[in-house]
Amino acid sequence: MKDAIRGSLEECVIRDDGWPTEGSIKPHLDTLTKQVLDSKSQWLNEDDVWWIYYLEWYRAVFEVTDGKIPSGLLSNFIDSKAQAKIVEGIFEYFESIPRDYDIYLPIPNISKKINSNIPLGDDIEFVSLESEPPGLNFEPTGRGLQSAAIGAESTGIPGTNKTYLLCRASGYCSNKLENALIINSLSKLKVILQQCIARGFMKSVQGEESQGIISGILKKTHSFPKLVIRVVDKSLGDVGGFQVDLPLSMCKFLAGLDFDWVDGGFLSSYEKDGLKEFLSSTLSNTARLASDTSEDANRIKSAIEWCFDAYTTEHETMSFIQACIGLEAIYGEKTAPEKRGLTETLADRCGYLVGTNFEQRRTVTKRFKKLYDIRSNIVHGNVLVLDSEQKYYKQWGQGILEISIAREMKHLISK
Repeated sequence: MKDAIRGSLEECVIRDDGWPTEGSIKPHLDTLTKQVLDSKSQWLNEDDVWWIYYLEWYRAVFEVTDGKIPSGLLSNFIDSKAQAKIVEGIFEYFESIPRDYDIYLPIPNISKKINSNIPLGDDIEFVSLESEPPGLNFEPTGRGLQSAAIGAESTGIPGTNKTYLLCRASGYCSNKLENALIINSLSKLKVILQQCIARGFMKSVQGEESQGIISGILKKTHSFPKLVIRVVDKSLGDVGGFQVDLPLSMCKFLAGLDFDWVDGGFLSSYEKDGLKEFLSSTLSNTARLASDTSEDANRIKSAIEWCFDAYTTEHETMSFIQACIGLEAIYGEKTAPEKRGLTETLADRCGYLVGTNFEQRRTVTKRFKKLYDIRSNIVHGNVLVLDSEQKYYKQWGQGILEISIAREMKHLISK
């Protein structure tokens, strides 16, 4: 690996904007990528290798040149001693993988302060912090340059309750939503929150009277805050933080989400200081599912994520389709059985899982077929805006999806 890194530095040509030209380093990075993935493919892909190289290269050259990176051949203004230091730094970063991370996913509108961390599983917990998560440093110096180089900025709102779902992970994390650890952490967030909503523990408080500060902002401005995932690289200590922007649809949804303190049964637990025990016990199986990587668990989690996405989108036809895809994740197979249509097969499976007697199964099967008739019309462009009947079936489909997820979770736990 060191030879490939060294070769890239010796032949590196820097553009006017301070970044290396791809052509000058590509042959060496292709070699480096192969060598890294030979031992690190469990945690990295090709894009990760290039991203790490560019960030560590920029950090090191930025430091050597006091922030004034000239254009031209790198070896003309960095001596061999400095080059050797850069080689060693990039090599050590790759060797340090897998790295440990604390990934904080925001739930900003929890209207009552959670006084202690609430563990849900070995690597998932609710946390409430007085300030930003530890280890965050967005100054353009040292290892904190990762955030400066990507144009990151703090978007916290002073005075808000800082409640997060904390996921602990190992591997490699970057500031991209496509990063494997970010995808996995968002999956856990969706699993936990979808189950909280489906079980009546949480609800949207947008448009309602709420004591949450974010809700007050929403009500007064009809807008919502930009939310970010906070990531702490445990190996870097006080300068090991960066952030990942969340999609706007998720920002708006999360900004309006709170525990249902009255109807959800939380208020009595909260007042008796029993919230930690209540949530830890009721969500322990959900947390286990979130971390389970078995085929059956992945199928259920896929359905949960589609259900969650159906909650967050404001486009009703898209929400309809997402609920249907969630049902297909639960009841479908890679190939439809011969001699029977996909809709018939899915409808029968749904009827037998959800219905508890013949009449219920017949009703569910009939409505499921109607649901898929509407789905077909949407997919083929015959429906742009849902009418009242179609809106009813959208709600029915989401409800059946929630019931189906709960039944499948119960079956998985009982195995």
